[in-house]
Amino acid sequence: MQRAVLAASACLILAACESLLFHPSSEVTVDPGRFGLAYREMSIETADGLALDAWYLPAETARDTGCSVLFLHGNAGNMGTHLPSVAWLPAAGYSVLLFDYRGFGRSLGEPSLSGLQRDFHAALRALEAQPGTASGDVVVFGQSLGGAVAVTALAASPRRHEVKALVIEGAPSSYRGITREKLAALWLTWPLQWPLARLMNDDYRPADAIAEISPTPVLILHGQADRVVPPQHGEILFDAAEAPKALWRLEGVRHIAALSEERYRGDLVRFLGRCDA
Repeated sequence: MQRAVLAASACLILAACESLLFHPSSEVTVDPGRFGLAYREMSIETADGLALDAWYLPAETARDTGCSVLFLHGNAGNMGTHLPSVAWLPAAGYSVLLFDYRGFGRSLGEPSLSGLQRDFHAALRALEAQPGTASGDVVVFGQSLGGAVAVTALAASPRRHEVKALVIEGAPSSYRGITREKLAALWLTWPLQWPLARLMNDDYRPADAIAEISPTPVLILHGQADRVVPPQHGEILFDAAEAPKALWRLEGVRHIAALSEERYRGDLVRFLGRCDA
């Protein structure tokens, strides 16, 4: 009886399963000023008329690369929650645009996979419009859900080959796949993993899109201690990508935690320098 009730509840939930991907918070409790960063608040208008909240962090020092970074955060909280992942970049000489997807933070609307694709395109245009920034100077960096969105949205962009590089960390290779794995992790839902996972929208499947980004360089970071998005997702994305590509298998690193360590920050800066070469 308990299993039947759980199965029925799961079916009802998964019938509107896209919403399970998003866990936004409307309260932005941290801003760049907390980190001593100069920043400018921005409002980005999407093609369907929504206003997205954003911060632009100018580089503190000039670099020969002149890179600007478009940052796409994970599926929980808002851009304030994920600010530590990129707060170090201005001091390293990189400007950063981070924004909240529709329905996150103070951004208007309700989140959806199709809507997040539109949010990406609007944010990319906004970054390229900043003084001194050209499309060839932009690095797209996405973590977790943001990494998945970065792959599919960039692959669909007519400017995908003008971007300097794509960097993703802890990104799922498919939404349906990660849903099945989560269902399989519980003994009550294990028998239902396949039929229920098929209810998840997999129209925007990163593993199917990532090859379209070539010849723009792709760097995949995946912590080998990631229990949220298991490491095999990084392997799948790497195998599906075309050259030039690289996969960093980060031993002992948990979900989207690589850039909390100085050594990986330095490695990323060196990678971006090689993209210029």
